[in-house]
Amino acid sequence: HGDPQRLAVLLSELQRTCLMATVRGLPPQRRAVFVLLHVMNLSVESCAEIVKSNPSAIRVAEIRARQTNTSHPRLRAYAANIQNATDEALV
Repeated sequence: HGDPQRLAVLLSELQRTCLMATVRGLPPQRRAVFVLLHVMNLSVESCAEIVKSNPSAIRVAEIRARQTNTSHPRLRAYAANIQNATDEALV
């Protein structure tokens, strides 16, 4: 069995790597929306104010960012690597 402390560090590093890959793969507007909503945990309304848009446009940008993230081959590879690393750390 893996060391729980080592596993926690590994998972934290993998999450950071995935976040960086996700953000890098997005166009600037979607990147801003993603970071404001999911990293800074701002509301849709606050995000809209910051990027000078409206809440409906922010929701659309978020949906498109999620679609980009789930369909991008590099991000699917990162997800597979996380699963493999997690499985190995638990053994």
